[in-house]
Amino acid sequence: MTLSKTKSLSCATLAAATLLGTPGVDRNVEFVTEGVGWVVLSEPHVDLWYHGLAVVGFGENADVDIYNPGYLERVRRIKEELGVYPTSLDRAAEEMKEGLDADRVFQNLHFLPLYFPTATPEQMLRGLNAITNQDASDSGAAASETGGGLGFAVAAFANEDQRRTLGRFVRALEEEWTSFFQDYWSDSLAVGEELQGQIQTGWDENVAGPLDEFLGRHDLDSGRIFVSAVLGPVGRSVEQDRERGRENAVAVWTQSGVDPTISVSAAVREMCMALVDGRVVNVGTRSGRSPMSVVGSASARCGALLFEKHNPDFLTSYQRAFLSAAGEATTEAELASDFEDAFPINSGVMDILRSDIDPAVGRAAESRQPRWSVRSRPQVDLWYHGLATIGAEREELVPPYNRDYAEEIRQAKRERGVAATRLDSLTDYFRSEFGSKRELQFFDQLPLYFQDATPEQMLTALRAVADRQVYRRDKVSPEALAGAAVVAQIFTRANLRRVLKRYVEALEEEWQIFYREYWDQTTAANSGRRSDLDEFWATSVAPRLDDFLAERWLDAGTILVSPAVGPDGRLFIGDPDNREDNQVVVWSPTGSSSRQPAYHVIKEVCHSVVTAALDELVDENRQTRPLRMTAAVRCGALVLDKYAPILSAGYRRAMMEGVGVAGSATVRRFEQQFALEPEILTALIDEIGR
Repeated sequence: MTLSKTKSLSCATLAAATLLGTPGVDRNVEFVTEGVGWVVLSEPHVDLWYHGLAVVGFGENADVDIYNPGYLERVRRIKEELGVYPTSLDRAAEEMKEGLDADRVFQNLHFLPLYFPTATPEQMLRGLNAITNQDASDSGAAASETGGGLGFAVAAFANEDQRRTLGRFVRALEEEWTSFFQDYWSDSLAVGEELQGQIQTGWDENVAGPLDEFLGRHDLDSGRIFVSAVLGPVGRSVEQDRERGRENAVAVWTQSGVDPTISVSAAVREMCMALVDGRVVNVGTRSGRSPMSVVGSASARCGALLFEKHNPDFLTSYQRAFLSAAGEATTEAELASDFEDAFPINSGVMDILRSDIDPAVGRAAESRQPRWSVRSRPQVDLWYHGLATIGAEREELVPPYNRDYAEEIRQAKRERGVAATRLDSLTDYFRSEFGSKRELQFFDQLPLYFQDATPEQMLTALRAVADRQVYRRDKVSPEALAGAAVVAQIFTRANLRRVLKRYVEALEEEWQIFYREYWDQTTAANSGRRSDLDEFWATSVAPRLDDFLAERWLDAGTILVSPAVGPDGRLFIGDPDNREDNQVVVWSPTGSSSRQPAYHVIKEVCHSVVTAALDELVDENRQTRPLRMTAAVRCGALVLDKYAPILSAGYRRAMMEGVGVAGSATVRRFEQQFALEPEILTALIDEIGR
């Protein structure tokens, strides 16, 4: 069976190569629209293809209609009147849909006819049939009108099963064309010259001139606009590729008797896809929305931003067209707000779109490019000092607290003549409570919600939470209010608030009689190490990982080096709309290199990759802390291997030292120490590559 399959694939490739290399075939489609601009067209091969996909129902579960509502019912009624229902396509629709839904590669079918911009239906179908039949002998299958489309099909549908499924669809379309669609298109479906002219005029007057600079900057100053009564509000687009002789092309909907600006608006939205890249999707999905929803909203809002800047007179027509397409009623006064509600995006996506639309905004944004900076925050260090002092440990591969810290603090207190504090005397009580109450695990993240507060403000606010007085202005400062509100939502039970209050009271005393002075002295002594870390990150890490971090909206924030924290750091991703309030807390053991904390930052930011990879692969009940930590450690090595291999050895050494294995940083030993199942490792690699 294996040999047979290999032979079949070789034949298919040979057939495709023969077709595409036939003497006399011009493999570079002429750029007939260059210098002319965008040309509005109604073409039967485009409508036939989308008619076939609509009958099959491929993609019909999208959030917005991708085919014209009511189209299928109208076509079925006409077929029944003509006595041709059901056709071969109708009979095979359900089976074909199952085949297309089974492989994501068939999403390419939504764009395939746009790669045949000048072909007739017969030329397009004959060429595709020759490829799917692996028939290199059909010399008439290749023509200058089909070269680009056949090349795309060969590359997209690479194996025998995919081409077999495509072949069934193509042969059903051939019968559909001859038995019904050819006459139906000519008599009823083709967009008339008058409506084409109205859409062309609308484009020339409202888009081509006003948006000329933007279109030219993105190589979108010419192409074909295929208008189709088969399509719904969601259009299709392909970008030009001069090396392959491919022009820009979009396919958008239109309806007889409907304002032609709806087609003009839809075309602008499709061209905005040039701005809606992976970075927009990553930033948009941070607030929990699906990638498809982000793309739809961002592209619609992009068009509005373009008209707001370049042609404000058309803005209301654009907004009204999309609200109408979404079935939303509105008034003139509420048009703008209703449009934004219908197509929501967060401020991060808005910033990216504005920067691309207005280069001046982009340059200004680059001049104030945010970055990671290294700092110390006493309220954070005090909190973790308390947890490390009482030994709030977990038996895990990577320790959450510095295991030498408690002894170092006892020695420091003896040297300063400080007797046992309340925190010291309550260690057994706190250990017992922390081990029995799941909600108290939140203590690991709690101080990071108070990044603008002083230790006194944080502790006073937490005492107010414990006393159920969180909204007393005389108890909670503005700098601590947001954090206190979050804590209050978690500590709703009286027994939890009692533990919180006793811990806060112990820290208040600790701060007054020992830690304030201790923190001032040690922070000043370590200022040079923080400066070295800041320089190393800015010059050696950030430039190499900028793309990786920016895609995940993690290219800026605050690195907190806290002496009480162990190799298992803390990652705090704050407001999804604010790229600068991220926080990472990492350890810096005595005597270690000032670079070591940087490696732990990489491991911590990798938790965003781990979350995405495991959510796709591993049941939530299996996502234990040890698994996630091991995956984060391995992820950091994979990221550096890809983007900054010069740092890989140092990273592995730092991770091994973190678990007490010194002097061995070989790849094999590292992978043995942090072993992962192959499928999880593959998921991480895929997510990093994405």
